[in-house]
Amino acid sequence: MASPSIKARSIRHLRIVHPSQSWLRGKTKAGECQKRWRAGMSSKAVALPTSHRQAQTDARLSSRWGLPRCNQRCHAFCMTGYLNAWRGLPRRQLAMLLTLAIAIVLANVHQPYPEIAPLQHVPTLVLVLAAPLLLNRCPLSNQAVGMLLIFWLLHTLGGRYTYSNVPYDAWMQSLSGFTFSGVFGLTRNGYDRLVHLAFGLLWVLPIAETARGRAELGWRGSLLAAIFFVGTMSALYEIFEWILTLYASPGLADDYNGQQGDVWDAQKDMAIAIGGAAVAATWHAARGNRHDRGSHGIGAG
Repeated sequence: MASPSIKARSIRHLRIVHPSQSWLRGKTKAGECQKRWRAGMSSKAVALPTSHRQAQTDARLSSRWGLPRCNQRCHAFCMTGYLNAWRGLPRRQLAMLLTLAIAIVLANVHQPYPEIAPLQHVPTLVLVLAAPLLLNRCPLSNQAVGMLLIFWLLHTLGGRYTYSNVPYDAWMQSLSGFTFSGVFGLTRNGYDRLVHLAFGLLWVLPIAETARGRAELGWRGSLLAAIFFVGTMSALYEIFEWILTLYASPGLADDYNGQQGDVWDAQKDMAIAIGGAAVAATWHAARGNRHDRGSHGIGAG
């Protein structure tokens, strides 16, 4: 029996398509439609239910924008999958992401350093938008997501004031009558050191859960991998800051990096992050010896 025609044939509310159509060999070769055929669907014609109005809309969009109909369908599938990723989040994790998104918006209201703000907040915003897909691929416990939320809230606050100008001393002075710098003898703004410490303390559990779930490592091996991750990312971030000083204007680079005249700032930041990771890993390992760690590590759920 002869194979169906290459062109799609509309039979009332059914559209007959065949994998030999040219748009399956073109831009969508690695697209959703091609994946369907490779997944084992029949080599015969497949009936795709669609309304006559939808078929007309596809044809109109195809002629207007020059996009194959399959590409339009793939875009629709991608958008539907993205929305489903949001809908599939646990309520607590959805609330955490919305909290971070609101914090980003508030941090840019009457922004005191508008020239630095995009470098600080745009990556965080991109992460919020990508988080549902990442969490769908690598599920984390509510505890792990909560730790990430705390870190990104600290970063968002620091980004509003370019880290070096976070007025924590003024806030503490108005509340208690003394300052952190006075109590601890600080000669520089130490908020950046706090965030580096938080990076080490708060990222160990999420990375360990990911390593155990994706790489099937043991719990102790996952914690060790998390320490290596923190050290590697800290080093890469300091390299990024060094590259920024080479190509950005001196004022912009100094405001973003926040070295505050300390020539050993990079080494201290990395040491604080790795030290925090070691403390967190030790604590999680000791806790794991006392409690059932579940399928994704301790705190799963």
